[in-house]
Amino acid sequence: MRTTFRHLARFLAIVAVLGLIHAALGPAGPASGPYLSALSDLGAGALQAAPTHCSNRACTSTVTCGKFAGYNCGVGDFCRERPC
Repeated sequence: MRTTFRHLARFLAIVAVLGLIHAALGPAGPASGPYLSALSDLGAGALQAAPTHCSNRACTSTVTCGKFAGYNCGVGDFCRERPC
């Protein structure tokens, strides 16, 4: 029991040290200069989801889609639909 606690404490200490190292050596802020990538200012926070497209089609059988408002339909090995 005592060795289990000692191993757990050692593991948590290593995780904490690695977290501090990652925070200290993480990516710097955006650089300024004439030679930047066109995508350099995009970060995870700046990305947005693509607008949803509604095909207004729903399953009419197990392998075909037909017109039906408010649903997206896709056919692979069988018909799949989901609301828009």
